[in-house]
Amino acid sequence: MLVMRHDKILVSEIANPKESKGGILLTDEQGIKSNRGIVKAVNADTTLEIGQRVVFSEFAGTNIIVDGEKLLIIADESLWAVEE
Repeated sequence: MLVMRHDKILVSEIANPKESKGGILLTDEQGIKSNRGIVKAVNADTTLEIGQRVVFSEFAGTNIIVDGEKLLIIADESLWAVEE
């Protein structure tokens, strides 16, 4: 597993829903990137914990692939909220 440095956090994106609450099918054509994710790795100075769900800026981070899983490295300042 990766150990993050400085203010970086490793996040696995949560996919956008494919259907609305009203039953309308949503497509990827709108190009809306997910801005929610699950924390996979943190740095030693953060108060976040692995497994927490977070909300971050739509344009935050750098995409990487680790063991076939698409992940996102983002700066702590790009986090907007932590879901409770």
